[in-house]
Amino acid sequence: MESKRKANGAASPDYDDRAAKRRKVVESYDLSKGETQESTTAYGLSLLDQIRRTSDKSGRRVAGYFETLPPRQGNEEYYARTRMPISFETIEEKLQNGDFQNLSELESYLKRMITNAKEWFHKSSSEFDDAERVRKAVSNYMTKNNPAYQNRNYQAVATPLPEDGAMSTTPLKSELAVAKTEGAADDVEDDADDGEENGTETPRKLPPAKPDHQYEDVPYKGLNFQQAQEKIVEEGLRHSTEDYDGPYFEPFINLPPRSLKDYYSMIKEPMCLKKLQKLVRGVQGRNDVTGVTELKSWAQFEEKAKLLWTNAYYYNEDGSDIFVLAQELETFLKKEIKEAKAHASEPSQPKIKLKVGNQQSEPPSNRKITLNVGNSRGVSTDSPVPNATASPAPVPEVNGTGQVQPSLAVPEKTRSVSVAAPSPSPSVAPTSKGEETRVSPSVRPPSATPAYATPGPPRPGPHPPVPAQPQFQPLPAPPMEQKRLRLPGKGQADALISQMRLLFHRSSGGEPTATTVMPDRKEMQQSATVNLPADSNRMTMTITLPELLQERHYSLWAMFDRHNLKCSTPYDPQQAYGDRVFEAMLHQGLNVIEVHLIAAIPKHERLPGGPDTELEIFTVYANVMRN
Repeated sequence: MESKRKANGAASPDYDDRAAKRRKVVESYDLSKGETQESTTAYGLSLLDQIRRTSDKSGRRVAGYFETLPPRQGNEEYYARTRMPISFETIEEKLQNGDFQNLSELESYLKRMITNAKEWFHKSSSEFDDAERVRKAVSNYMTKNNPAYQNRNYQAVATPLPEDGAMSTTPLKSELAVAKTEGAADDVEDDADDGEENGTETPRKLPPAKPDHQYEDVPYKGLNFQQAQEKIVEEGLRHSTEDYDGPYFEPFINLPPRSLKDYYSMIKEPMCLKKLQKLVRGVQGRNDVTGVTELKSWAQFEEKAKLLWTNAYYYNEDGSDIFVLAQELETFLKKEIKEAKAHASEPSQPKIKLKVGNQQSEPPSNRKITLNVGNSRGVSTDSPVPNATASPAPVPEVNGTGQVQPSLAVPEKTRSVSVAAPSPSPSVAPTSKGEETRVSPSVRPPSATPAYATPGPPRPGPHPPVPAQPQFQPLPAPPMEQKRLRLPGKGQADALISQMRLLFHRSSGGEPTATTVMPDRKEMQQSATVNLPADSNRMTMTITLPELLQERHYSLWAMFDRHNLKCSTPYDPQQAYGDRVFEAMLHQGLNVIEVHLIAAIPKHERLPGGPDTELEIFTVYANVMRN
């Protein structure tokens, strides 16, 4: 336990000196020329030093639990369930003995140690959080230093567990010493009491825990909406097969390391099973579990779960291991969701009623209004409306035939009041507010003459005031997308896509339409438009990749109307260039066909402060004519 206390405390100057010396030793090895036992030992010890210096936000060291194994006495259940116990002490001794041939073996061994901790401790425990921090530290270190990551299809997995009944490793000298000391004790409780009296620390005993097994062998029938969501995610985390030991969907449990900058630049909403589990359990940041899901309907849950495989389809090349595993995950979770929806109904959502305007009906009014026509003035004796200064009323218009139009314009002050009494004149049609009133060139001056008097010679009439029109400021035009230009000195021969050949087949058996798109000499994006006969129903697209991609990491994806297309040619990880064939069914109207390829820029070609990846885009708009 002394090593644990030292790890949690501040690092001593001697420890820092050893770490600095190990870093110098690491710099003397060039892993691009090959890995050896000596280089693996140097890099491994340097990694352990780095993990031991890792702290959480409060400054607490996170490696304390992993320094040594717990004593066997008092932790029988732990050793019965953990078939390959591992600690930093175990790893350090194996490194000193030269037991690791390369960094991939070391990484797998570390992943097994982390998996042991996560399978034993509960997710809300500090030990589980420390295991996740150690995992991130290992991942960041390995992605930068492990040469195996130069193969874009490499995926680190935990060291396989030994067969049942077999010992995982030979006991360490420290473990034998602890066992001998424990064997001399007659009673564990007496030892604990003696330890308390003497002021010494008692051996730590691990609490029993079994994460992600709360709903194991529990049917969906009888579960509520919250429990059903938790069980679906748990099934995905816990799923395993006979030929694969450990979580089968392990690559989808946690998010990719942040060192994959191109992934986070391409994927707008990353998703993993752990993140989905936090949404279901109502975990906000590092706060406690609320137990109330943030996904209030099955549609919301399915939308988030769908990101697990759609992100993988979008980022990984068709036919790759992760792509195929994502297809299996999609089938697995859709089956679980279907079964859960059949037994657990989603909770009813509160209904929101919107009140638009004033919905209260006004009681009918018996008020009467007298309309002033011309110079005649009068107020109805039974009208409660106060007498207001009457403005000149517009005189009825005269049409081209010399007849009076049967409509009168209502003064502005009068139009705001409902007219309930019958009028002695024809129906009054009020002009809408803000509408400019048109005056006929032939009108009669205002007088007491009835409205249907014979028109006289044309005289100018009064114009009602025209309301001021509101001033509108034009919206600024959206910024234009910047052109994707090639790096200085690059041309068409350096394009990431050599050419794009399209063949549009016809249902009538007629000759298909062929189109070829070539890369631009200066820009890294190219587009074309093609009009097709109405009987065009199928498309075959061939993408030719240049040989220069053989030495570069890249990702290729093709889309039809924003949906990913699956490559028809067999996937060969050794063949990074050549033709890739895709097929899709056309529909009448506009069909949008896109091909994106992102590739890492070689280090010797990168500009200071410039990007480390480049993207080539081809877009074709295929318009199938309508009958």
